[in-house]
Amino acid sequence: MSVNVYMNADQRGEVFFRWSHGDGKPIAVIGLPPENLPYGKPLAFHPGWDNLDHFVFAVLQLDERTSVVLLRYANDSDPGTTIYADTTADAHEITRRVLEWLGFDNAILTWVADAESVAVANTGG
Repeated sequence: MSVNVYMNADQRGEVFFRWSHGDGKPIAVIGLPPENLPYGKPLAFHPGWDNLDHFVFAVLQLDERTSVVLLRYANDSDPGTTIYADTTADAHEITRRVLEWLGFDNAILTWVADAESVAVANTGG
């Protein structure tokens, strides 16, 4: 599978992830921090911050219409890297594609958005 990796950040380090339907939502958590994700992949994490904390992130372009963000907050007490996607994305399909590209199976996940929470996010509820 071919994946483009890129960064979209302004000079202040604030990140503006652009999805077709507004904000992204967390869809899964990989049970490894960014520094332990597979070597040999063109995966570059970059610093940023928002109103919650400092973080590192990588943006993956899965295809011409599908971008995801891998993100880890600096002071997050839970281990792992969160996968964010467009609110209208098929969370299970996106998670499958990211894991395939990284060379993992579902066993590496510590949390996955359930169908109900994804449906609520998709309707803006």
